[in-house]
Amino acid sequence: MQLIVRFFVTLFAFWVASLAAAAVMVLGAAPELPTTDDFPLLTVFIFTVSAFVAAFSFVPAVIAILVTETFGLRSVVLHAVAGGLIGLFCGYTLGVIGPLPRFDFDMPLGTNFELLAAAGIAAGLIYWLIAGRSAGLWRERPEPAR
Repeated sequence: MQLIVRFFVTLFAFWVASLAAAAVMVLGAAPELPTTDDFPLLTVFIFTVSAFVAAFSFVPAVIAILVTETFGLRSVVLHAVAGGLIGLFCGYTLGVIGPLPRFDFDMPLGTNFELLAAAGIAAGLIYWLIAGRSAGLWRERPEPAR
């Protein structure tokens, strides 16, 4: 039963982490801060981008989730680094990031390299907050009460 609950917790955490990564990507690529009139459109745009983020990062994220759950790795730094690497991996495989990043100081995050790394780190931290802090606890047996 614990394994089934854990599956749904990790699935929910992956969804929220995809939303966080999409929010970083959408707001990080904006040339200026949004106004209150922009929030309905930004919300729709963030949900749309999160679907693409979830689709493109699903396989590397599942590998990272399986490793952390199997070995019970609960480090916040590990989850942040794994998220950043997954973001960069997806950027390189999709061709969004070139071999040498070109710096453009018109965006809050100067390059696509920085933007995707920041989105991945944010996703890793959000995943850690929801599911990563208790990774592998479903495998531990409780001590019998005496």
